[in-house]
Parts: sequence; structure tokens; C-alpha cells
Amino acid sequence: MAPRPRHWVAAAAAATLGVVFVYTRFRRRRQPRKLRLITFGAPASGKGKCSEQHQTRSIRERCPHGDRAAAGTQCANLVAAFGLRHISTGDLLRAEVKANTELGKEAKGYMDTGALVPDDLMLEMLKRVMSGAEKGWLLDGMPRTVAQAKKMSEWGLDPDAFIALDVPDDVLVTRVTGRRLDPLTGEIYHLTFKPPPNEEVRARLTQRSDDTEEKLQKRLRAYHSNHDAIVEHYAQNGKLATVDGVEGGADGVFRRVLVAVVKLLVGR
Repeated sequence: MAPRPRHWVAAAAAATLGVVFVYTRFRRRRQPRKLRLITFGAPASGKGKCSEQHQTRSIRERCPHGDRAAAGTQCANLVAAFGLRHISTGDLLRAEVKANTELGKEAKGYMDTGALVPDDLMLEMLKRVMSGAEKGWLLDGMPRTVAQAKKMSEWGLDPDAFIALDVPDDVLVTRVTGRRLDPLTGEIYHLTFKPPPNEEVRARLTQRSDDTEEKLQKRLRAYHSNHDAIVEHYAQNGKLATVDGVEGGADGVFRRVLVAVVKLLVGR
């Protein structure tokens, strides 16, 4: 991909800083607590994955080879912009499985087949980790069902903005099936968009068990069957922001997310 002109990069940076500035001024005047956000989308829509390593690197460094919206950069950008606590239910589930907890053992059977983990298990885990929620947070991975959304509202876990990333299924298939994990470093690569730096790294890459097209299609069916009811729940509360999750790559998506969030806040 040819590098963008410097004036374009400068304009994009200025626009992003401008939106953050407007939000900060607004929050000081009208919002005593920090922002609460939920990112919502299909698997590989770019909504999640925000490790400490990712937070300290630029978009272009994290995924310099094209489809940067697929690298899960949106949460890293939002966490950095607004100083939020990131809560990824996918990461939490994998940690439970790795620690061989009772919840992890029960959840693993569902995860290995691409099925949704039952609401009661997900809600139990969420309630345990949401202490300190008044400090501001970014949640990804929940809700997956409208029952979860309603229970979260009962618990006072409604967001200031529910960011629904819209990505076509064929793009998601390309993103997921090309994804590879380096078990030595934990780095995620993509065979097309972010290839490994050398043959030594390529030789040790593995594919996660849920990154096959068969399991993705099962997860997509569950996502689409629940999508409308979840989106309607937050639309009724005036919290919904639907954002194109492809056009312009991760930086273009991020600017649209920022604008959508500020519009929701200012419009209240």
C-alpha cells in the first residue's frame, strides 16, 4: 500500500485531536465520571483485543500491511484517547480456561465448538470483574444476547455509547481464516495483511482452534440471530452508534467512532 501524503496524515491527526478535545471539555462540564463504552460486532470486526503491548504502539506499527481495521485496534485507540479500563470477555474466558477453573472447564466445551457460552456463565464472570466500573470502562465481547443486555441494564452497566461495527461477512471470513498466532511471543499475524517477518517465525505459527471457517460460520449465525434485538435495546435507550468498520482502515474507522461517540454525548 502506498504511503498516504503527509498533509492527509496531518489532517487526520488534527481531526482526531479535535474530537478528543471537544469530548474532554464536554465531560468536564457535564459528566463527573469517565466514559463507558461497549464495542459490538461480529468476530474479527475490529472491536477488541487491547493488550498493554498494543496500547503503546501506533496503528501503522501494529498492522502495517493493509487491513488494519481487522487488527483489533479500535479498543486500543479508545482506551488511549479516554483513559478507560478495558474489559474483554473473550480474554477473560481464555484466562479461566487456562487456569482450569470450574467456569473455564464448563465454558471450554462451548468455545471449542464455536457455540455461545451460556448467559448465566457470562453474567457470573462479568459481575465479578466489573468492580470499579464507575471509573470508566470499555467492554467488548458482551452482550452477546438480548438477555445479557437487559441484565446488564438492570445492574447499571449501560454505556454512554454502544458502538456497533458493521463489517460484511466475506471480509470477516478473510480476516479470521488468515489469522495466525506466534506461541513464543503471543503476537498475532495475518498471512495476507500482516505476514510474519521471516521464515523462522512463519514456521512456528499456529492457528487458533476457533479461527476456522466452519467455526466462524457457526459464530456468525449466532451473532446474526441476536444482532437485531441487541441493537434495538440500545437504540431505544438512545445509546446506539452504528459505524462502518471497513472504509479507510483502522484510522478511518477510529475517526468515525470518535465522531459518533461525541455526537451521542453532546446530543443528550
